[in-house]
Amino acid sequence: MRGLYGAGAGGAWRSAYWPWIQVVRSCVGDPASERLSALLDSDAGEVTELLPEIAQRRRSSPTVARLRALPSPDPEQARFRLFDSAARLLRNLAATEPLMIALDDLHDADQPSLLMLRFVAREFATLAYW
Repeated sequence: MRGLYGAGAGGAWRSAYWPWIQVVRSCVGDPASERLSALLDSDAGEVTELLPEIAQRRRSSPTVARLRALPSPDPEQARFRLFDSAARLLRNLAATEPLMIALDDLHDADQPSLLMLRFVAREFATLAYW
């Protein structure tokens, strides 16, 4: 079983989506890994925009330029694409190995992180992994 961990910590010094940034970092592992290269070229790659150390590499990928939809000026659409990408990443990982996600200190989490949790939980509730 693979465990992924993220913690919501309050305060202005934390980035939005901080618990999810931690989860995605543990999913992709080493920035030079083959797993990351596959993710960058997948339909779940949008979630790497959360990681500054990887986002630029993704933007310069020729495959991504071909696959990526035109950016929407609507922030709700952009947020939906990010949430859907996170759910796809986790679903793809769960399809290859058992997965446990622990999100700690959610009482200190930012509102966008809680919205992403709601979206991802709904997506997983419809799957037969349980």
